[in-house]
Amino acid sequence: IRYLFDTKALRMAKHSGRLSVEFAQRCYRCFLSQAPTREAGEIKRRESTVLNKFDDAFTRYTNHPDFGLLLLRLTFGILMLFHGVAKVSHGVDWISAMLEAKGLPGFIAQGVYIGEIVTPVLIILGWLTRPAAFIYAFNILVATLLVGTDKFFTLTKVGAWGLESEALYFLGGLCIMLLGAGKYSLSGNKH
Repeated sequence: IRYLFDTKALRMAKHSGRLSVEFAQRCYRCFLSQAPTREAGEIKRRESTVLNKFDDAFTRYTNHPDFGLLLLRLTFGILMLFHGVAKVSHGVDWISAMLEAKGLPGFIAQGVYIGEIVTPVLIILGWLTRPAAFIYAFNILVATLLVGTDKFFTLTKVGAWGLESEALYFLGGLCIMLLGAGKYSLSGNKH
């Protein structure tokens, strides 16, 4: 039976059309998982260990990617909304002044409402999630370039990177953009 699954037999089965390629590959992978391995000069069968069994069981009970996407969306959306509410409460005049000091028009500061109110709400709801997450990440990038460039090569008192929060929000936005909303969303699709 060992020779049935070697690569030459696979090629022959593929060309003769008696076995599907997928079936032959599955059989070969199964054979490899059961094949003996050499360890410390002795032949030893691969066996599932207690840790492998634990990992399999843990994965079986925690494999919920759509719920993970919902949790990711809620986390980053709600945390950014706090920043947006602060901008609504205290205004964006200080951002406008900072932009003008850098030679940019001050009205661009109004875009912070889109980046910190509208896009987090869209991300939370799971509607237009990918474009909203792109704008969310772009908003963080612009904010970091305005106020955080001096912290790029610094560490905090506890040893964290000076731009840790900004990087977390930026990469969270990119992850949401790349992963999409999942099925627990207004769009209700997996893509």
